[in-house]
Amino acid sequence: MIFPEKQLVSVMNFVKELEPKNEMDERIRLEELEILYNADMPDCIIVKHRYMGYRSGNDIDELRFNIFDAEGNRKDVRNVINDPNARWSFYHHCKELYYDGGMLKCK
Repeated sequence: MIFPEKQLVSVMNFVKELEPKNEMDERIRLEELEILYNADMPDCIIVKHRYMGYRSGNDIDELRFNIFDAEGNRKDVRNVINDPNARWSFYHHCKELYYDGGMLKCK
């Protein structure tokens, strides 16, 4: 699979921003991170990540899917697919991307 350079740069910059936080009011660890592809959106890269920990004294478990279009623009999947059942179907059909020999490939 070939994705535009600006899309890949945008994804990698976002991944770099997902660093865990260990501050007085916020202790968060990055529990899960996957780069995904869905055939229903062939020009997009999906970044799935989960934060766990606490913020302002409250436990958190945040699972997010962000979609990066060919221009490198990022949107939360909840803003793109409004219906919860359609979102679960979308999540189920995502496949993990991995880098091999200079190309991104699906598992």
